[in-house]
Amino acid sequence: RCCGELFADHKVLSIRSATDSDMKSRRFVEIAGRAMGSPASAAEFIAQARSRDASGLVACSEGRVVGTLISELRDDGSIEIINVATTHDMERQGVGRSMVSYLLARSRGRPIHAETDGDAVGFYRSLGFAIESLGEKYPGTVRYRCVSMGPR
Repeated sequence: RCCGELFADHKVLSIRSATDSDMKSRRFVEIAGRAMGSPASAAEFIAQARSRDASGLVACSEGRVVGTLISELRDDGSIEIINVATTHDMERQGVGRSMVSYLLARSRGRPIHAETDGDAVGFYRSLGFAIESLGEKYPGTVRYRCVSMGPR
């Protein structure tokens, strides 16, 4: 169940659901950790997310995992994206966009949302998400709620 897409540097990207083994793997933790500051905090975060039945996606290029996405199905039926990350060499190559688009296409009309900081607002806006400021949730850090109602 992979989908192949062409992206910026003309490499084929395949995206698939992450297996339990994927989410436990060092590679998945290292990549997810890029969005959290460290693999150590990512390992704990992923373990907690898995205990809540979170699911993941992996993006592969040339046989290696180059991106990860973690999401959770909420009690209200919506899907929350809780982590999107790529390897350093694949930043700004369409990997994150492809993973979110893959999730949107398979959301069965469920609303998808994410909470992020100012650095990723443009990313979500470019995918058609509505953006709402949540104000300064943490000292010196404004957070944003990004909501999509399904595929564009």
